[in-house]
Amino acid sequence: MKGIRVLVVALLLFTLLVPLVGLGFAQQDPEILPVDQVKPGMRGIGKTVIQGTKVETFDVEILGVLRGGPPIPVRHLVMFRATGPVIERSGGTAAGMSGSPIYINGRLLGALSAGWTFAGPDSNLALATPIEDMLKVLEGGPSTTEVPKVWIAEKPIKVGDRTIQTVILAGNDLEAKRWNAAGLPGTIAMAPAAVPLLTTGMSDRAFSILRDVLKTYNVVAVQSRGGIGKFPEPPLEPGSAMGTHIMRGDIGLGAIGTVTWRKGNKILAFGHPFFNLGDVDFTLTPAYIFTVVRSIEHPFKEGIVGSVIGRISQDRAAAIAGEIGKFPRMFNVRVQVTNRDTGKVVAMSSMVARRPDLATVLTPFVYVSALDRSMDAIGEGTAQVKMTLMSKGFPRPIVRTNLFYSSRDIGLASALELPEAMRFLFNNEFVATDPIEISIEASVERMRRTAAIVRAEVERREVPRGGNVRVRVHMRPWRQAEQISKVIEIPIPQNFPTGPAVLLIRSAGIQPREEFPLEVRFTQLLLKEPEPIPAKNLEEAIDFFENFGRNTDLLLTVLPFGFPQLGSLDVNFLNFDVQALKLVETEWVVQGSFEVPLIIR
Repeated sequence: MKGIRVLVVALLLFTLLVPLVGLGFAQQDPEILPVDQVKPGMRGIGKTVIQGTKVETFDVEILGVLRGGPPIPVRHLVMFRATGPVIERSGGTAAGMSGSPIYINGRLLGALSAGWTFAGPDSNLALATPIEDMLKVLEGGPSTTEVPKVWIAEKPIKVGDRTIQTVILAGNDLEAKRWNAAGLPGTIAMAPAAVPLLTTGMSDRAFSILRDVLKTYNVVAVQSRGGIGKFPEPPLEPGSAMGTHIMRGDIGLGAIGTVTWRKGNKILAFGHPFFNLGDVDFTLTPAYIFTVVRSIEHPFKEGIVGSVIGRISQDRAAAIAGEIGKFPRMFNVRVQVTNRDTGKVVAMSSMVARRPDLATVLTPFVYVSALDRSMDAIGEGTAQVKMTLMSKGFPRPIVRTNLFYSSRDIGLASALELPEAMRFLFNNEFVATDPIEISIEASVERMRRTAAIVRAEVERREVPRGGNVRVRVHMRPWRQAEQISKVIEIPIPQNFPTGPAVLLIRSAGIQPREEFPLEVRFTQLLLKEPEPIPAKNLEEAIDFFENFGRNTDLLLTVLPFGFPQLGSLDVNFLNFDVQALKLVETEWVVQGSFEVPLIIR
């Protein structure tokens, strides 16, 4: 009991002390400048951090107001030019500045949210999302708010020697460059201020695949030298650098942006979406900026994030919103990989956002990174993998083991079951789950542990319904002269269709098709929609998940051959409901297949 009391006191102290960094800020609500009062030529300031945690100001000149084109004709963006020493040092409006508050005569106009995609004299050209739209995010609501692609200037805007009447808000920098290269009269294209997904701790190969996967979310992942660090953490205020994580730990995935607005413990930031996922539960942290990296394409902030001081709860079209002092619930991923050849053990753990879509996609990369580090190479190997799934709603921890072999990439080959395991946790169709953790233990070696099916001999090729197909299967383990044989019996159901049939002998596991690279197959499985589990209830579903489809199991199945001609149709061809199959455990990854023709009488 004494230990429990100590733990409770420690947790209370943690809850009370951690938010203190964020709670030290006090400010009256800033007066808002409605967008209908914004005029070209107005001057003001913006606030951001480009080094350390110090909030600095830059100068702003309003160039014009844009009205959203179809199908949403009522929203606005404000075009402005940012100048001054801060902008000169950063090389323009840099990635990570999104959310920087823009003030006109002390009144809050909104947040920097989009910028020019070319280096040069217009690299300080930017767009601001009105604070009026951002404040609506605090109310929640649908997450599918559409952002207009075409914006029309209420009055022609003079930009250098050009007159701009139309602005295309592209999906990304590359798309904006293509539009600008087209040279449409009176038209320029801009892109949302980049919020790179900063990735830390991931193996190079895993990062390369993740970057392609995240393109479906319209998010750009970049390798970062940052991560989680210790630094003096002043209270968050408008202009402060802040961070948010969807994955935190040995592998981190997060972003750095700027706080736009704060009232009490509530904040608004970014001025545009992160993933545009609606209701979310991400971390909220302060951030420390090392520097702004000057780039030919687009400058970006490089930094680290600090302690978790709150949560991001809304990820909407106009902003992200969060609250200091309230903390996210995250899903735990623990991985340990042992290299049996060298004895090297790699352990990694991360906390992942508790969303089915994100957790399913991100969790396998913790395992792949750990295995890559344990082998220090990509290539041939055999891996024994044990997964333990824990969730409220399950009667017990769910455990699955399997053996994998690949001549090309054992890291990816042994990760192919992880997406389905995550769907079993988060998208279980039989019970409401509250996933807690997945633990993955693996051992990997270069030695090949496979056995090929050489041939099969049946005792009789004609078998009656209700009888048994008796077959001797011959297998040859890799580089062993001696073959191993086993006699197996497969019962034939009473209502099995009569006529030609075939006995198919193969591995119970699903082997990747050779014509598809493993990277392609892995990506497909990550993005695949959940499929129904062939089970009647949770108990059957658990049994299916734990025991079916192992690569070491020999699967023998008798299937009807062809379809009887109309007129001679055996009614049992359509009515038989008990499969004629047998599973036999082996100690190898089963390779190859064999077919034997039969007649069912």
